[in-house]
Amino acid sequence: MVLRTAIRPVMIASAMAVLLLPAACGMEGGDINDDPNAGTVQEQFDTLLQRPSFEEMTERYQEMVTKVRRATVQLGGIPEWRDSKGSTPISGAGCGFDFPDIGSDGGTRQINGGVSEGAIPDDRWPEVIERVGKIAESYGFNRREVFKDEPGDHDVRFYDSYGGDFVFGTKINTSMVISSGCFLKNEARERGFPSEAE
Repeated sequence: MVLRTAIRPVMIASAMAVLLLPAACGMEGGDINDDPNAGTVQEQFDTLLQRPSFEEMTERYQEMVTKVRRATVQLGGIPEWRDSKGSTPISGAGCGFDFPDIGSDGGTRQINGGVSEGAIPDDRWPEVIERVGKIAESYGFNRREVFKDEPGDHDVRFYDSYGGDFVFGTKINTSMVISSGCFLKNEARERGFPSEAE
């Protein structure tokens, strides 16, 4: 009886593996970065036309970083922020999974907010993160998730409706970074249609 009970889950697992095998083979060679529900190139383009431009969002993120820097130095009592050594303050990439066919018409942004060489004291953390959260919310980062909240070690992430995230944390140092969703470049917006349709 014990043997039969032990064998049954193994048999079920084996059967499931056989059933899944054709599906896995069918995906072989496909681009795992493509969302099958993304729509046509024109539909992707039209969706992005409803968003701010790539250039506008870059400026907004830089402005947000400046406000967070000022607030955290004032409220947290940490040293002035500086750009992180060995890193690029602003970088970009293609749009990827959600908008796989946009190509050079759009892109994503990563804004490295830099580092303050000091930790925000635990007794000041609640006030600081509340202020940081209000700044983030004013730039569209409306959802908050606490990843770590321990004495001397805090990590909070905020998300916006465009697929972007803002990570803010303090431990030995204090740091932040913004990674954006996809936005059309001004050139593409002015053109009004996907470049591959030209």
